[in-house]
Amino acid sequence: SFLVPIMASTSAPTLQDEQHTGWNWGRNIAIGVTVIAGGSFLATTPFVLMQTVSPLPYMSVPRRKLIRALNAISAAKKNGRNTSTSYRLHLTDLGSGDGELVLAAAENGWRSTGVELNPTLWAISSFRRFRLPQEARMRCSLVLGDM
Repeated sequence: SFLVPIMASTSAPTLQDEQHTGWNWGRNIAIGVTVIAGGSFLATTPFVLMQTVSPLPYMSVPRRKLIRALNAISAAKKNGRNTSTSYRLHLTDLGSGDGELVLAAAENGWRSTGVELNPTLWAISSFRRFRLPQEARMRCSLVLGDM
């Protein structure tokens, strides 16, 4: 059998060792910046393109206002009905975007459905749905498509 002796090196790596192994800090930083910039561009492109194609504006509403509106509707429905009969609150959001309204409704006891055309926004809302508690997740559905 052929044996090759292995010698342990006790010296610290030198600049020549780094150049020999191909490690190049400048190149790796440039690659990292390129990947981050390219990923950011790809992540934002669907939003920009949908705004140029769609005649409808995007209007974000703060979550606290959404919850306040949902609670006001719930209270009005409770007050307007006989307490012996059960009632069901259901919200359907056409153009649900990132799912803020649909998810807030599900967390506050409503059955909710969100319909979204943009696959990127639908994916974001679907991901956010998985962060909901199990009970709220069962009351919420998100649909990718057009009505």
